Amino acid sequence: MEIERRFLVSELPDYKNCSHEEITQGYLVNENQTEVRVRAVRRKLKGDQYFQTTKIGSGMERAESEIPIAKTQFDVSWPLTEGKRLSKTRYRLAHGDQWIELNFFHGNLDGHTLVEVEFSSRYDALRFIPPKWFGREVTDDPAYSGKNLAVFGWPERKEGEIPTYDLEAGVSALIDLVKNGVAKLKGGESYVALVAGGNASGKIRAPNHLQGEGIESSQLIAKDHDQLRLQVRSFQ
Repeated sequence: MEIERRFLVSELPDYKNCSHEEITQGYLVNENQTEVRVRAVRRKLKGDQYFQTTKIGSGMERAESEIPIAKTQFDVSWPLTEGKRLSKTRYRLAHGDQWIELNFFHGNLDGHTLVEVEFSSRYDALRFIPPKWFGREVTDDPAYSGKNLAVFGWPERKEGEIPTYDLEAGVSALIDLVKNGVAKLKGGESYVALVAGGNASGKIRAPNHLQGEGIESSQLIAKDHDQLRLQVRSFQ
C-alpha cells in the first residue's frame, strides 16, 4: 500500500546540499486506475538500479507492488514505453520525522516541479501540515499523476480558471482526522485542527460539515488567506 500526498511548489526551499537521484521511467500499462511502469534510478554512490512497479487506484491511497529487475529486463521493456516516459531529478529533504521528495522534471516537462510526501499511515497523512513553500495540493487531481504527466505533459489551465476540489473526500478526511484527535482528549481539553486550502476549496464551510457529522462543538477560531483553525471539543 502506498500512502502519498502530492503538491505543487510555490517557492523553492534550500535543497542543493540534499541527496538526490536521477530517475527515468516509462509506462507499460496505463489503463483506468492501473499502471505498470519500469524505472531506472541513478545515484552517485549506489550506482544504477532498476525497478518494475504496479499501482492500482487513485488519490492518496493506492495498492502498490514494486520489484527490482535486471538491466537486461529494463532494456527489453523500455521500447514498449515509447510516448509514455518522463525523467526527473529527485531531492530528498528532511521535515520533522518525514522525508519530502522534491522533483525537478526534464524533457517536455522541463521547468516544472512537484513535491511528494509518503506516509506510513492514513492518520499521519491527514495530520501532516505542509511547509509554507508548498503550493496547491494535487493529490486528487489525476492530471498530475506520473502516468498522465508522461502521456499528456504538464496540465495547462486557462487564465482565470479555478481548479476543482473533491470536497466530499476532503470533508471525509477532515472528519477522520478530528475523530482520531478527539478520541485522545482528556476532560476539559479541546482539539485544534488546521484546514488548508486556496480560494473556492470549500474550507470555510468545514465547520458546517463537521456539525452535520455529530460534532458537539466546532468553532472557527482563526482564519487567513489559505488556512483556518477549528477548535473541537467532542463528538456526540
